[in-house]
Amino acid sequence: MIAKHIPMEEPKKSNFARLVRYVTDGQVKAERLGSVRVTNCLDSSSPEAVIDEVLDCQERNTKAVKDKNYHLMVSFRAGEIPSAQALIAIEERLCQALGYGEHQRISAVHGDTDHLHLHMAINKVHPTRNLCHTPFNDYRTIARTCTQLEAELGLLADNHTPTKTRGENRAADMEHAAGIESLLGFIQREVLADLRQATSWEEAHRTTQAHGLALRLQGNGLVFASQDGTTVKASSVARELSKPKLEARFGPFQPPGEQAVPPSKPTYEPRPLVSTPTTPKLFATYKAEQKLLPQVRREEMDAIHQRRQLANDKARAAHDRYRTLVKLIGGNSKLALMLARFKLKAHLKEIAQQAEAERHAVALATRRRAWLDWLQHQAERGNVEALEALRARQERRPLSGNILTAEAIAALPMLPLPRTVTKTGKIIARVDGMTLCDDGQRLQITRGCTQEGLETALRLAMARHGGHLSVAGSPAFQERIARAAVAARLPLTFDDPALEQRRQTLETARDPRRRARARTSPRAHGGRPASPRGAVDQPHDRRSRYQPPPPKEHRVRELSALPVVGLDQRAEVLLPDHARRHLEHLPTPPPDPVRRPEPGVTAAETYIAERNAKRTQGFKDIPEHRLLPPGEIGPAAYAGVRRIEGQNLALVRRGETVLVLPVEDNTAQGLRRLLVGDPVTITPEGSVKTKGRGR
Repeated sequence: MIAKHIPMEEPKKSNFARLVRYVTDGQVKAERLGSVRVTNCLDSSSPEAVIDEVLDCQERNTKAVKDKNYHLMVSFRAGEIPSAQALIAIEERLCQALGYGEHQRISAVHGDTDHLHLHMAINKVHPTRNLCHTPFNDYRTIARTCTQLEAELGLLADNHTPTKTRGENRAADMEHAAGIESLLGFIQREVLADLRQATSWEEAHRTTQAHGLALRLQGNGLVFASQDGTTVKASSVARELSKPKLEARFGPFQPPGEQAVPPSKPTYEPRPLVSTPTTPKLFATYKAEQKLLPQVRREEMDAIHQRRQLANDKARAAHDRYRTLVKLIGGNSKLALMLARFKLKAHLKEIAQQAEAERHAVALATRRRAWLDWLQHQAERGNVEALEALRARQERRPLSGNILTAEAIAALPMLPLPRTVTKTGKIIARVDGMTLCDDGQRLQITRGCTQEGLETALRLAMARHGGHLSVAGSPAFQERIARAAVAARLPLTFDDPALEQRRQTLETARDPRRRARARTSPRAHGGRPASPRGAVDQPHDRRSRYQPPPPKEHRVRELSALPVVGLDQRAEVLLPDHARRHLEHLPTPPPDPVRRPEPGVTAAETYIAERNAKRTQGFKDIPEHRLLPPGEIGPAAYAGVRRIEGQNLALVRRGETVLVLPVEDNTAQGLRRLLVGDPVTITPEGSVKTKGRGR
């Protein structure tokens, strides 16, 4: 975990409203803005209300001339996603340590980069004392607090002791943000070793000139200058290159001789830090586009201005014609001319607003982008070469958590729009209520876990890896993946033997023909002998998490040839042959040496899979269907009766979900008398109860 204060170099440019809008702006990106939290504000209904309250507080302090806002950012390691409680604890501890525990602030979580990060916009003016508080040596306090939080919350530890100068840090930040080599970094990598071996000013000048650089005096120190005019302080490159230390080694400074040494070694020019076979071509395209941007912007702006002038002229000409017509007709011309004048002003205002919107769109489309920003923009539009250039920048850590992957890697179509591409080539997108992150080798589920999203993720993984996948994550996630694969009827296998066995068990439980073959096969499920009673494939096996239909839940298997009856709220009893007609008389099933399949469970699963599959294909008016889970009781709404594969299924609706349960013929006949939407009650026995008797 790294925490950093982001100061405003010029206090007059500091603006709390602009800072809050940046922190809470989603920027039309996938998963940029997470949770937003407001602290110590009376009105936290919206960011605008917080802005008004903070600005009112800052206006009461008329003595402070420095920045009244404190922007604090906390960044976590790649793949590390703390819980919501941990993020709150981190925010409160840091603010308390800096002395801002009682100050107004608004914080937001951003997830559009490789590193989850938390932004805090803090009002430095105390809400009651009206004093502006600026912490002394805040970087020491932040480092100490981060070290404590990493130990307490089990976060990955970072180095919080500064080891670089301010110039080195700024150069490193520039290289990381833009992806272009800085002059300071070039000198450290290419020239510094030779300069340390120099024994005189003449040798130092020859070394720098061989790389196309010049070492000269500027002010009270020394600077390195490149051929394009870029300069950097010598002491920023390394402490031993400062003027006092070099003069202590070589004597008083001596300028270079009149005869310059031609460059014979690599020279400095802005270029990408990491290069792939296609990077030079991309960089040339980038420089050409950036060079043409001012001309393109000017041409577009001129065209917008001409269209506006033409529209204004047409509006004024129409107004003049109307004035002439009114004067010729006569009558109440004063009122008509006044209305025409108001109409002209409104029309001109509308033209101006349209032109302003067009200018704003052109400014966004033609704004200058850094190299990495340009690569991100191209990758988001589908440029595979730009995406590979981003992924080659640095050694990427493999994703962790709930992921899908395989050993064989092939080209994968990009995740659907809208999507966000990070500066290391990870693609983040929101798919069917679930957030996916693709690093080129793995698909990670970072937020949410829905049935539709899991099926989509499996199809995307199959498009890249084929039908043999690897799944990593929690046991609950692996169980949901297996169920999603079976529900979507996807032709795939898993490399984990236990997960593949679970998938086969679920697939066999939903297919009666495969279930019958599994019971009669001498070696079922990967070569293991099948149990005489088919323990693995029984629909009543608790491991399959499927329950039998309520009328057959308490059946005695050894007495299955005898008829039974179910009385409402009573135990099941045997019926004599002279039972009355109003009782449910079940016929004697035919004898079968192999236990017959449960048609109720199979029919319900078939119907549920068919409805959910259509919903996944885009029929959003179809609600989610699922089997009535055991123990689910309470009121519901009647949604109809269906007959699938000879079995009656009762449908009841609870919220946005339709619950399916098998029923007998006479029960279905009674339910058909109801209207869709009529209230019903699900009893603890798993039956449907209407106003009258239970169903």
